[in-house]
Amino acid sequence: MVLLRTTDENWRQHLLELDEVREGIGLRAYGGTDPLVEFKREAHRLFQEMIVRSEEEAMRFLLNPRLSVRTEAAEGRPAPPRMPASPVAPSSITSTTAAPAQSSRTSTSGAKPAPAVGRNDPCPCGSGKKYKHCHGR
Repeated sequence: MVLLRTTDENWRQHLLELDEVREGIGLRAYGGTDPLVEFKREAHRLFQEMIVRSEEEAMRFLLNPRLSVRTEAAEGRPAPPRMPASPVAPSSITSTTAAPAQSSRTSTSGAKPAPAVGRNDPCPCGSGKKYKHCHGR
């Protein structure tokens, strides 16, 4: 598991480094060298560094064990019961659930129609686009 985890992390880092090299490799053509040859050379060097880094991290992890301290719950003793930090009041639950239900009833009954949005007005969703280019399609 240690080898797999360290290799996976270093492989991901290697792929990110290759993306950075790929972005800047075109500038080497101005220097008079073949970009493909330079990319292959740089990618091989980075791969060798990744292998060495993976081996070093795996060995460092395996040779430096970490001690863990057992808690009372892990030893089989029952843990003390915990009380919630802040109990929820039943009135706050009913007030939050009742408000959306009332607003949906008023919108379906047709008492107040929603204000009309013009085609060239900003979209109410907050995207910054005009309504005709956002939700007006």
